[in-house]
Amino acid sequence: FSNPDERAKLRSIESELGKDVFGQPIAIKMVARGTRARKLNPAMYQPTAFLFLGPTGGGKSELAKAMAGVIYGDPNRIERFDMGNVKNNHDFANIFNPPKGVVGSGTISPFEKFLSDFPEGAVGLFDEIGNMGSSEVPKGQLMAKFYPILDEGKWVSPQGKVYDLRKYRFVFTSNEGEEFFQGLTTDDLRLAQSKLVNNRETLRDFLIRQHRWPEAFVGRFKGNITLFEPIVAAVREKIARKF
Repeated sequence: FSNPDERAKLRSIESELGKDVFGQPIAIKMVARGTRARKLNPAMYQPTAFLFLGPTGGGKSELAKAMAGVIYGDPNRIERFDMGNVKNNHDFANIFNPPKGVVGSGTISPFEKFLSDFPEGAVGLFDEIGNMGSSEVPKGQLMAKFYPILDEGKWVSPQGKVYDLRKYRFVFTSNEGEEFFQGLTTDDLRLAQSKLVNNRETLRDFLIRQHRWPEAFVGRFKGNITLFEPIVAAVREKIARKF
C-alpha cells in the first residue's frame, strides 16, 4: 500500500481488536489475517466470512462488534440476525427474501435493510447458527441456503437491486465446541484442551461428524474457523476492570 496510514492500520489490527476483546489471541489473529487478505486482494469475488465456535460468554459477539469498529471505524456498523430462532424455510425466508404471495413479501427484508443501511460495508452477525433447524427441517438444509451469499460477491433483491457483498464481513457464531471443556475443572486443563483441538482440521471434522454440519458449508469458510478459548481467572479480572 502506498498510503502509510493504510499500512499502519493493517499492521495494528491485532492490537486494536485486543483493546476490546480479552483472552482470544487466536481468534483475533484469524480475523486480522482475513482482513488483510481482503485488503491485499480486493478483487476477490467472494465475501469474507468467519465462524466463531465455543461457549456463551467467550467474546464471540464482542469480537464481531470490535471488528466493526476497527474495520469500518464505527462499532455500530453491525447487525445481528438471531439464527437460533430459524426453525424452517419460512423463518429463513423472513430474514432474507420472503417469497411472493406471503406476508412480508412486499416489504424490504431484514437482510436487505442491513445492506441498504450500510452501503459502504458493515459486519453481519449471524448468531447461534448451530441452533437452526428442527425435526422437520434439519439445520443442514437451512445452512445450504447460505451458499449463494458465501459464494457470490453480490446479492440481488427481489426488486433487482444489486448489493456488493465484498464490502461486508460476515460472522457466524455457534456454541458448538463447548463440549470440549465439559468436565475440566481447572483453567490449566481447559487451556490445554483448547490448544489441542483449536485447529482447522479438528474443528472441521468435529462439526461434520458429530454435529452433522454439511461439509460444503464448513468448507466455505476457507479456514476462517476458530474455537474461542475458555475465559480463565486472569482474563475475567481484566474484563471486570474494563467494566
